[in-house]
Amino acid sequence: MNLSKIRLRTVAPLAFGAFVVVALVLWLLGEYELMLLLAIGVVAVLQLLVVFLLRRLTRKVGTGRLLDALKRTERALADIESPPEHAERLLLLQEAGREALMAQHRELMAEARDEQQRMIADGQDAVRASIDGQRETLDRRVAELEHDLEIEHRKLGAGVVRQVQGVLALYEDLQPGRGLPKTRPWAATADLLHTMVRLVVDRRPTTVLEVGGGDSTVLLALALRHVGHGRIVSLEHDEHYLGLTRALVDDWGVADLVDLRHAPLVDVQIGDESWQWYDPAALPDGPIDLLFVDGPPGGLQAQSRYPAVPLSWNRLAAGATIVLDDYAREHEQALVDRWLGEHPELSLVVEPDTKQTAILTRDGTLS
Repeated sequence: MNLSKIRLRTVAPLAFGAFVVVALVLWLLGEYELMLLLAIGVVAVLQLLVVFLLRRLTRKVGTGRLLDALKRTERALADIESPPEHAERLLLLQEAGREALMAQHRELMAEARDEQQRMIADGQDAVRASIDGQRETLDRRVAELEHDLEIEHRKLGAGVVRQVQGVLALYEDLQPGRGLPKTRPWAATADLLHTMVRLVVDRRPTTVLEVGGGDSTVLLALALRHVGHGRIVSLEHDEHYLGLTRALVDDWGVADLVDLRHAPLVDVQIGDESWQWYDPAALPDGPIDLLFVDGPPGGLQAQSRYPAVPLSWNRLAAGATIVLDDYAREHEQALVDRWLGEHPELSLVVEPDTKQTAILTRDGTLS
């Protein structure tokens, strides 16, 4: 047997097997274009092989046999050049898969658009609901403010009326013969001053202790002169205001009725609590018939005026009267509650002055 025949018979199946393996790998990897290019390359190699074989055949066989061989070769080439059926099926499957993916993509996009539109609609509804709720809240708050403003307006008008009435009553009760002192911004209101003057006129105290002096010092002294009885001890922690009050007392000629005392704020201990209050050494010996509490400033500490009663209690006369300004404030109400709880013999009356006035009276029995 010829060696070339043996080689040809051996190499051809191996080459075809290698082609099939490579084509199968490419098909599994989805590289259909490379698979087709490989087929075309194989066809070209086969064509070259055919030409080579034809040249050899022309030397060994006759023309008839050569024509038969050519026809068989043409049929083989036609079969090779036609795409295999499984390749066509693969292409059809690839196209169908692409169309399915595109359809799924379109469906997902449609669902996403619907979800987006639904979220936008829900957000718009939520925003409208929030705006409506805020508008209702705002309308309600405006109505409340208008109502409160109307109440404050009425209170202000009533307060002005009370102040005018208080000033007129002071002139009527005191008959000062000249214009009363101009009250400073921090001074007691006219209706409170009139309440104090009426207490002096009605109860005729011998000793009045004023905690925090000022314009009220002069008016109380004028009330004492009007009834012809009593004196005032006035405590002031600020030397500047003490000087202003002293000048006012001298100007009105009531220095003989007023004992102005500088009492700086010091630490005092009441039970387990520490307070900033007027130096207790400045307190009069007593008995005190009328205690007017108008200091120290409320912003000094919570219930800053509480020590007035505990520190002066043993100096208060039987039937003594305690007057506290600014009773409308929360801290003043709380400290009055403490006074009443600690001293059941006290009774309370609240005067509806501009800032409200608490009037406490001790019963006639000393305890």
